[in-house]
Amino acid sequence: MTHLGIKSTPRELRVAVINYTGDRDNWGCRATSREFVGLLERSMPHGSTIKPVFVPLLRRRRVDRVVERVLGKTVLNALAAGRPSRSQRAALQIACRACYGDYLAAVQRCDYAFFQGEGTMTGEDFCTGARLLLLPHLMKVIFDVPVISINQTVYSTESAFDPVLQATYRLHDEVFVREPASLQFLHRLGLTRATLLPDTAFLTQPSDDAVADLIEPSPCGRYFCVSGTALFLTHGLSFGGLAVLINHVHQRWNLIPVMLCSTEVDRRFVGFLERWSGRKFPLHRVALERSHQQVARVLSGAEFLLSGRYHMSILAAVGATPVVMMETNTFKHHGLAELLQCPRPVRDYSEMDGVCADIQYVMSNRQELSKSLASRTRDILAMIGQGERTLQNAIGRAS
Repeated sequence: MTHLGIKSTPRELRVAVINYTGDRDNWGCRATSREFVGLLERSMPHGSTIKPVFVPLLRRRRVDRVVERVLGKTVLNALAAGRPSRSQRAALQIACRACYGDYLAAVQRCDYAFFQGEGTMTGEDFCTGARLLLLPHLMKVIFDVPVISINQTVYSTESAFDPVLQATYRLHDEVFVREPASLQFLHRLGLTRATLLPDTAFLTQPSDDAVADLIEPSPCGRYFCVSGTALFLTHGLSFGGLAVLINHVHQRWNLIPVMLCSTEVDRRFVGFLERWSGRKFPLHRVALERSHQQVARVLSGAEFLLSGRYHMSILAAVGATPVVMMETNTFKHHGLAELLQCPRPVRDYSEMDGVCADIQYVMSNRQELSKSLASRTRDILAMIGQGERTLQNAIGRAS
């Protein structure tokens, strides 16, 4: 192959993608990870191909509690040290081997590591703090592999966790975050070289399917979409509270609710809603087997999305569908609202009057809001294009 008249030999690069979620039964997880791999393939040096080593975003397990109890403080101190001592390095390797098993051996021979932080960083406990940083830190300080952080919300509810974030991210070869709230947070921690690269879920192309073929049963009339929320698990939001809100929207605006629920807790909510709704309103849904591109197609035909899920809000935006954003378990919706220049605030689920005022605003200004979203999404795609070139440069510097 040649590039600008220079001969080059194709090279296969082993690339670790840490916290890969593209194989999960979750449309948002699929969207962000699968679209990210496409971006990665385009960003590699000319003539190179990638052999990805996918390290999944681990679920909570018993071994995590054991590691936290036995090595938790030592691991935090080792991470906060940046360049750990010999004994701290040994503790990091023991903890990492216990948590990641065979994945640890698989990533040692990688040429690059991409830490897809996702939206689970809170610092509240081992699984939402130290464990997330463990493998990328080990790859950087012990295996000497270039580490690039990308596609993430960085968030901490514990000020004691801030020094850990400072020390570990400072060692990464490049730090990209996906929305302005995270960028501002890292800049406040002194990590001023962090840059904004919007979530790769924005690269999703809605499918060409007929909407009626994707919704079960096919709705007769105008509809709005509803996502679930992590607050069912993290903040004790009741199923009944959201059910009352959905029924109120249906009655007041004569809109059919279409449930877009792919996580386990969200699917439990749909089961509750089926029992609760009775004859109050028809219940429609999209089957879990549908792709994230097909979900984006369904969203493109909705009046709006009532959203407690960050990635579902992005999939609505790519189809120019207005979003009524609800609080999530971090500030990521606030960051996304700023990125999309949303004219209405992010609401708490208890703010029934405020939510209804937002929906009325959307219904009264649907066409203008859609045009504004389409324009803003084009700007975001241009930002990702620029970010892709920045990523290419970062990969070149790290090689």
